[in-house]
Amino acid sequence: MRKIGVIVNTTDEYRQGEAVRVALGLTLMDDRVELIVLDNVLKRTEAVDKNIELLGMMKGKAYSNNPENNLETISLEEISRKLLEYDVVVPY
Repeated sequence: MRKIGVIVNTTDEYRQGEAVRVALGLTLMDDRVELIVLDNVLKRTEAVDKNIELLGMMKGKAYSNNPENNLETISLEEISRKLLEYDVVVPY
């Protein structure tokens, strides 16, 4: 089982939604997946909210260093430590 980090660092609403969808899809390979939203506010659509909820149900995690995202808030230092743990990093 690999540990995969999906990093969202864009303000583009479409790309943000795609990143969340990809993170959820990667859970189907039985890998451990974590979504990290850096700095920006995640545009919350019905699909994004549902995919984040499903990510949690699949034992995935969602983090952000921006508390406005209503995800588990972690610092940039914690994010940098997490990056070292991932086998694969998918940047958006």
